[in-house]
Amino acid sequence: MSTAKNKFPRLFFSRFRSKVQVICIEVRKWCSTKVVGKARIGSVGNMISQGLSRRVFSSVVIYAFITFLSLTDCYGIQTYIAWPAIDSDSQLIIQSVSKHLGVDPEYVTTFRQLEDSWGKKRPPSLMLLTDTFVSALRSTEKQELNDALTNAKIDLMVVLDNSGPKGSVDFLEGLTKYKSRTTRGVLKFSAQHPEILKELVGMEIPVTVEGESTFFNVAPQTNSGIEPLIWLQDPDGARHIIMAIMRVGKGRFYLTTFPKCKIANGNETFRDLPQVLPILMFLKQEGGEFCWQRKTILANLTIDDPWLVEPYGNLSYRGLLEQMERANFHTTIALIPWNYDRSKKEVVDLFLKHPERYSITFHGNNHDRREFGDYRHHSFNTQETGIRQAIARMAEFTRLTAIPASKVMIFPHNIAPQETLLALKQSNFFATINSRILPLGNRGPIDTDAMLEPVTLKYFGIPVIQRFNPRVDRSIINILLFLQKPLLFYTHQDYFNKNMGAFNEVAQYVNERTGNRVRWVNLKEVCESLYMERLRPDGGYDIRMMARSISVKNPTTTTVSYHVKESLSGSENIEKLIINGDTFRINVESELSKPKALRSGERMGIELVYKQPPDQTKVSIERTGFRNYLIRWLSEVRDRYLSTSEVGRKVIALINSILHRSQENLIG
Repeated sequence: MSTAKNKFPRLFFSRFRSKVQVICIEVRKWCSTKVVGKARIGSVGNMISQGLSRRVFSSVVIYAFITFLSLTDCYGIQTYIAWPAIDSDSQLIIQSVSKHLGVDPEYVTTFRQLEDSWGKKRPPSLMLLTDTFVSALRSTEKQELNDALTNAKIDLMVVLDNSGPKGSVDFLEGLTKYKSRTTRGVLKFSAQHPEILKELVGMEIPVTVEGESTFFNVAPQTNSGIEPLIWLQDPDGARHIIMAIMRVGKGRFYLTTFPKCKIANGNETFRDLPQVLPILMFLKQEGGEFCWQRKTILANLTIDDPWLVEPYGNLSYRGLLEQMERANFHTTIALIPWNYDRSKKEVVDLFLKHPERYSITFHGNNHDRREFGDYRHHSFNTQETGIRQAIARMAEFTRLTAIPASKVMIFPHNIAPQETLLALKQSNFFATINSRILPLGNRGPIDTDAMLEPVTLKYFGIPVIQRFNPRVDRSIINILLFLQKPLLFYTHQDYFNKNMGAFNEVAQYVNERTGNRVRWVNLKEVCESLYMERLRPDGGYDIRMMARSISVKNPTTTTVSYHVKESLSGSENIEKLIINGDTFRINVESELSKPKALRSGERMGIELVYKQPPDQTKVSIERTGFRNYLIRWLSEVRDRYLSTSEVGRKVIALINSILHRSQENLIG
């Protein structure tokens, strides 16, 4: 049987309107330019029948997920997943990825239910089965499965189950499944198939391997057409395949395992990513626009602490502007509200003249060490008052300078306790952005939702977003791009002690890696992009709000209907809804859920405003407290004077080592 070339797996859209059928045809035409390989495949009916005998597997309970990507009706893509009940870890992975992409699993128990699903009512496009399940099928059932794959009724992923037997896999000649106890290696991604691997194509990521993991290999003399996509290379140079693909007729056939690999670059958020990558790539690629996704790529550099004076230590605002123009990026100054009235006209004018390059956001209030830290040192009431004082001070900053401040909180010395995040939400902040996403006092591990979603919403529904040092490993940048998360970098003025172009290499890498599709913007715009969208059968889009204020633009050439649903907890505390300037105070959820038609190029702004807590007394913006004055003065001596010379930097390092900066450093 010859291989069909340049064909995207067909999507079945039964009973759809003619308009949607036209859209799907155009999508298929576009996708047909994606080459999946030219493997010479023999009869798959022979392949999955060779060496097979009918097996009895009554002791194994088989269940399946039939998923319909829909809100009210069936979507164009269905996913069928059959899984042995004995591998609970893998089930959790599948459930987490399905939830992230917007699928709703149901259970079936027999192959006949699967056949009925693709053969009669709504044929599934995607199937995820285990090798145990496939091997246990009757010969006739294997042939039916093969025919469905060959004729593009399905695209198939077979998971080589961790709990199944090792050895030759009887439905594919030359394929060997085995277990290994290798403890470390490099996770390598093929330089081919960028349509599947996307931003991870060609990447190499150091990993550790915990315990025994399942891998597979293909005999080199076997002309099966299997192309490895992801593999682990151990210290001895041996290659252990994790994910592969082959063309079968008009359909695509994936093979994968769920290895116990952990990313070893020190980042806690993405440590477990290798375990979910195969199923995530399969469903994202084959589900396409019918899966939840973000289409905008936004980035930002934030510099913590400076006030608007030229220069501030090693930071020259004019010099940095020249570099931003050269390397194309945007810088936000995380201003300490304590400094609300200290801005110099020269720098203020620079910000007002170049809002596309410079912006302002909140950085704590007094920056009194961890003023938003342990409640034993700073009570919740003190922190809540500090938030309100920060708001009042920044309002005065804007009145004095005419520079708006993005209502985004960057806590000094990292994220605050969980209850303080509720105070942020009640004060109508858009988000909080920090280097860690677990609130102070919360212990890991970070769950799969936090790893995969653009933001974390589990703490009272306020977006918690992670940011990264510019020196972060490049693999993290590519992971952020692959997961469609905002690319947020942060540093301090001493980062520029050698030259003002210190960030240019990072900015240029991001720009080149995205094909210059990234937009460098202020943090308010980053928050307004925090929504997921997916295509509906009627040609419209579902929108899932992940921030209280979003801005949605119709990029198509026709009028499109958008169906918005907010994902934030505490909807009962919404005071009003604002849509393109129109305010709604009653039936907010009903008004929000109404379809909204946007013409080509038209933009829609949606904002939720939360009720303020009762009995809030007015706070003063005046600076008080000898200790606060001392800390700010010492910090400025360090930043503006000591850090500008080699001798001064050595003095700072000595002081920090004595005071144990992470726990006892007096200087904020």
